[in-house]
Amino acid sequence: MRSLQPNTRANGPSPYRTPNRTRASSAHSGRRGYILVATSISMVFMLGVAGLAVDIGRMYITKNEAQAYVDSASLNAAIQLDGTSAGITRATSALSRDTGKWTFDTTAFSSVTTSFGTSSAGPFTATPPNPPTNYNYVQVAASVNLPMYLIRPLSGPTATVGAAAVAGRRGVTTL
Repeated sequence: MRSLQPNTRANGPSPYRTPNRTRASSAHSGRRGYILVATSISMVFMLGVAGLAVDIGRMYITKNEAQAYVDSASLNAAIQLDGTSAGITRATSALSRDTGKWTFDTTAFSSVTTSFGTSSAGPFTATPPNPPTNYNYVQVAASVNLPMYLIRPLSGPTATVGAAAVAGRRGVTTL
C-alpha cells in the first residue's frame, strides 16, 4: 500500500522547508540599513527646504504688505503738501490717520518714519525748516521684525523686513 505522505527525498526539497539563505544574506549584508540612513538624511534636507520655503514666503508677504502701506501713506501725505507749514501739518496728520496693517491686516506697523524733502532724490529731513519752502516730497519708511519659525538656526529669532516710498507734488509745466 502506498503512503499518502510525500516522499521528500524522491521529490526534491520539501515545500514546507525554508531554503538556506546564508549565501544571499552575506551578499547583501553590506547594504543593510542603507535605506534607513538615506531616508533620514533626505528627510532632514527636505524639512530644511520646507522651512526655508515657509519662512521666506512669510517674508515676501510681509514685504508686500509693508510696501503697499508705505505707497498708500506717502501718496496720502503728498496730496496734502503745498510748500507751507500748514501743508506739512496736514501731511503728518494724514499719515497718522492711515491705519496700515500687516500679518494679513491684523497688526499695525510700529516702526514708521516720515521725512520731507525738496526733491525726490533727497535729502530728506524729519523736521523741515520754517517756512518749508519747496518741501513738496515725502518719504515714508516702515520696518517689521518678523519672527522666524523654521529657519531660526540660519537667521536668528527675527528678520527685519522693510519698505520705503517717496511721493511728491510736481507742477504741470506743459499741456
